[in-house]
Amino acid sequence: MHDVAALACALSFAVCSLAFGAAGRVVGAQMVNRLRLVMAVALLTAVHAWCFGEVWPAAAGRAQISLLVLSGVVGLALGDGCYFHALSVLGPRLGTLLMATAPVFAVLADGCLRGVWPGAREAAGMAMVSGGVLLVLSRSRRGAAAWRPDAVSSRQLALAVLAGLGGAVGQGLGLVLAKLATSAPHAALPPLTMAHLRMLAGLLGVAVIWVCTPRTTAGRRKPMTGRAFAWLSVGVAFGPTLGVWLSMVAVSGSGDPGRSSVLIATTPILMVGIAWGCYGDRPEARGVTGTLLAVAGAAVLLL
Repeated sequence: MHDVAALACALSFAVCSLAFGAAGRVVGAQMVNRLRLVMAVALLTAVHAWCFGEVWPAAAGRAQISLLVLSGVVGLALGDGCYFHALSVLGPRLGTLLMATAPVFAVLADGCLRGVWPGAREAAGMAMVSGGVLLVLSRSRRGAAAWRPDAVSSRQLALAVLAGLGGAVGQGLGLVLAKLATSAPHAALPPLTMAHLRMLAGLLGVAVIWVCTPRTTAGRRKPMTGRAFAWLSVGVAFGPTLGVWLSMVAVSGSGDPGRSSVLIATTPILMVGIAWGCYGDRPEARGVTGTLLAVAGAAVLLL
């Protein structure tokens, strides 16, 4: 049952990436990130109030709130902003693959923040992830061309790859900060409360970024369309709602959270078939091999 929930979670995240990528291709990555957080915060606030009878967790300590706020800003405002840019340029298949490097950055962040440095097994997993991603990126132009038939320059391609890695850094560091919040000297918080606080902080971070954005770029923002809003709604339904809920079911109810985490991390593998069927990004042997190698490396790190 828990394995089924984990695989369903991976599929939900794959659909979510496809939907957010399609919306970002129309209205831009930053618009998607802003509206996604607004919709997710509204939904999580309603669910939190219904489950616990309060909008703000009164039991949360100051140290926990500080860590979760920092985690939300790093992971959801900055990291996801970079990730959505990569999705809009490279497409969901390459974008989700770049996010598979998040466990590598989480291990490195864990070493910097808690002094828990990787051993031989973790180093081998990091090498597998890096090698697999590099193998796929060697033909990244072909995948980007399938997603965006309009010509993508080498500079745009390089910036999108860097943005995808930046998203992985934000996700890895954000998860380590959230983990530190669970060990803060105060009462343990439910996963739903932690997700709620992180989303609120992410929305605050995105609002600050939007206010600080130079006005000269305002004219280049694309207007929201009905088609883009429909894709955005699908992404919110499958990502921050169904996907997050399934991940909590899989990890919290399983006797082996590492096994569930590995199954959830199979999203890039599922995305290979989805990308082929939805927008004609036919995989090559090199791409499939690199994806499997990267996911296997993530499994070594997560177990």
